[in-house]
Amino acid sequence: METAATAFNMQERLEPNFTKFGAGEIVEGILLRIDTVQVGERKQNVTRYTVEDMDTGALTSFLGSYQLDTRLRPNDIEHFVSIRCEGSDLNIVRNGNPMKLFKVFVSDIPARTPQGVHVPQATEITNADLAF
Repeated sequence: METAATAFNMQERLEPNFTKFGAGEIVEGILLRIDTVQVGERKQNVTRYTVEDMDTGALTSFLGSYQLDTRLRPNDIEHFVSIRCEGSDLNIVRNGNPMKLFKVFVSDIPARTPQGVHVPQATEITNADLAF
């Protein structure tokens, strides 16, 4: 039996991979979404971030922390981000969990625009650009 869907190249949509960030773990890609989810028995509101790998298209999501929530902003959506977990600060503990430490880098311009994905090109320097 033929359906309307057979006329298209259908691709299954899966949930993003979820990471809890271990020391040294890096997530890189285009920041797609910042939303709020409820977690735990008390349904606590927590920020969730979703990043798309530029090479594979795979999606990864992770929950916010104090550092992530202060360093990633809504105007960073569509920018390339690189987030590295540097470890934990054992002096700051909440609910029995030490605070994770992150390095967060965000591109200065959007990686994706309505015209498509922006891939920075190396600037060519010629002799005319050099002062002699």
